[in-house]
Amino acid sequence: MKFRTDRRSALRMMAAGAAGVMMPAFVSGRADAAVTALKQSIAEAAAKDGALTEFYRQRGFKPLFTGNGDRRRRSALMKAFAKADDHGLPVARYNPDELAGLMKAARTPRDQGRVEVEAARRFLAYADDLRSGVLNPRSVDSGLVMKVARYDQVATLDAFSKSSPQAFLRKMTPNKPEYVRLQKEKVKLEKLMARGGWGDMVQAKALKPGQSGGGCSVAQPSDPHGVHAQISQPDI
Repeated sequence: MKFRTDRRSALRMMAAGAAGVMMPAFVSGRADAAVTALKQSIAEAAAKDGALTEFYRQRGFKPLFTGNGDRRRRSALMKAFAKADDHGLPVARYNPDELAGLMKAARTPRDQGRVEVEAARRFLAYADDLRSGVLNPRSVDSGLVMKVARYDQVATLDAFSKSSPQAFLRKMTPNKPEYVRLQKEKVKLEKLMARGGWGDMVQAKALKPGQSGGGCSVAQPSDPHGVHAQISQPDI
C-alpha cells in the first residue's frame, strides 16, 4: 500500500513538474518574430515525417504540447508515459523524465519547436504501441498470421487536439476481455518474479513423466501452497 501511495505521489509530482513548464514568454515588440521563429522551427523539425508535417501544416504550425495553454495536455501525456509499464510497454521508449527536461531547458523559439515535435513523435509512438503493440507478431514467429490494426497518425493527433486529454488517452486503452486477462496475468507473473521466479536454472538435458528428484525439484515453479518435486503423467 505504501509503495502504491509513494508511486502515485511520484507520478503526480513528475507530471505536475512537466505540466508546469511555461514556454518562454517574449516581449510584445518581439512577439511576432518569436511566433514566426517557433512555427519555422516546428516545420523544420517535422520535415522528415510526413504525418507530423501534415498535422502541423493543417494547424498553421501552432504548438500542441508546449504552448502556455497546453498545461493539461502535457500533464496527461506525462502521466500516461510514466504508467506505460502497466500495459507492458517500455517506459524508456517514451522517457517522460527526459522529455520534461527538454521542455524545461527550452529557452528559445527554436528550442521550443524542436521539443514540440519530439513530444508529438513520442505521443504517436505511445498511441501506436498501446493500440497495435510494440512488436509485429510475424517478427516473433512467422507462424503468427495476425492482422494488426494500424491507425492514421494525422487523425490521431487531430482528435487528441480537440479532446479532453485524459479522456482521450483513457479511451485509447484496449478494453477487450482478452486484454484485461493479459493485464491480470502480467501482475501475477510479476508477483511470482518478486518471490524468486522459478528458481535456479535446470541443468538436466531432459525430464520425463514419472521422474523425480534432482533436476525435477529445480524445474518446479515457486508455489506458496507447496509443489511436488515429481513430474506427473499428464491427463489424457
